[in-house]
Formats: sequence, structure tokens, C-alpha cells
Amino acid sequence: MRRCFTVRQRRILAWIAASRCAQCGNPLEPGFHADHRIPFAYGGPTLIQNGQALCGPCNRKKGTTMPTPKLRPWQQEAHHKALTWLVKDRQDHRFLINAAPGAGKTRGSCALAKTLLELGEIDRVIVIAPRAEVVNQWADDFRQVTGRYMSKVTAKDGDIHQLGLDVCATWAAVQGLQDAFQAVCRAARVLVICDEHHHAAVQAAWGEGADSAFAT
Repeated sequence: MRRCFTVRQRRILAWIAASRCAQCGNPLEPGFHADHRIPFAYGGPTLIQNGQALCGPCNRKKGTTMPTPKLRPWQQEAHHKALTWLVKDRQDHRFLINAAPGAGKTRGSCALAKTLLELGEIDRVIVIAPRAEVVNQWADDFRQVTGRYMSKVTAKDGDIHQLGLDVCATWAAVQGLQDAFQAVCRAARVLVICDEHHHAAVQAAWGEGADSAFAT
């Protein structure tokens, strides 16, 4: 497996970081470090979604440590139960987290996705959220927790399978992305996170689209 990022990848990483170190925020110098968020030593791929632009001091400080988000007690409990259910016991491929608004279900779910990615249980993540502003929050939290870029997509984006990225969309966009989501799910092991899952009910306005997009 190739360890070094290409010149093109380095340029993209610098562009994503707005030419600033992703850790300390200082301006990047020409010889900045293209770092593997999940260390190469732990199987982290040399891909844009696993890369970040760091200054030399920040990269040396990070070393090969695995970043782990701090979780609240209920998030830790849910994290443990989900891993036991999905990975250890392999009871089912569905798991429900029921949390009050503002309790931190977004970051908790991102932490679970991070662990499943690191364990090699999944390849990609799709998040379906109720509104555009919530989609933005998911993308931001997902990047902070997992270190991976999450693309915000709409029905106009079409063939998202070719993007090779984790994606987030609104429930309203699912209808127009059915074929695209099916293609992604056929090509990779995908964790689908449904925020406000009641929208997925077949009787709901967007339920049939969700059922068709992610039917197994």
C-alpha cells in the first residue's frame, strides 16, 4: 500500500485546510506534513478522506496515536452496547439510539462510526438528517470526531458512488438519490445513520424513498 500522499493529494489537503494547520491553525509552510488521520501503521489508507495538512510540530506531537473523542457516560454506554450488538454478538444490522434533543447523539453516533471504521467493519458512512442545517452539523461533527471529510449531497449530485466519500443528505433528498445510495451500498460496507428515524417509516412522506434506497 502506498504510504506517501501524491502532490495532487497534498494540494487538495492544503485547500481543504484553507492553507492552515488542521491542528493549531497556523499558516502552512511549503513543506507541510500530509498526515494520516488514522495512522498508516494502523492500516490507515493514503486517501484524501484519511488525510490532513499539519505543520511539522503538530504532526510530530501527534505521532501514531489514535485520536479518541471524549464521550458522556450515556454515550459510552450506548457505544459499548452498539459494538456488542453489531460486532461481538452480531445480533442484527440495526441499532437504535433514543436520546433527547441536545443530548449528544450526533457526536455519539460519529464516535461509533469511527470505531467501526477502525475495526474494519465498515467502509463508508451515509447520514440522513432532517434539515440542511442539521446536515451541516453532522458533516462538521463527523470530521471532528473521525477525521474524515463528509460530503453534503443533494439529488442533483447524481453518481455519488464515484466520489468515494462519506456523505450526508436530507430526508427530502433521499427520493432523488435512491439509485445512487443503492450503488454505494452494493459496492461497499456502509453504515447508514438515520437522524430522526421516524421519517423512514413507510407511511411517512419520505418513507418509501428511504425504504427503496436502503432495502436489503
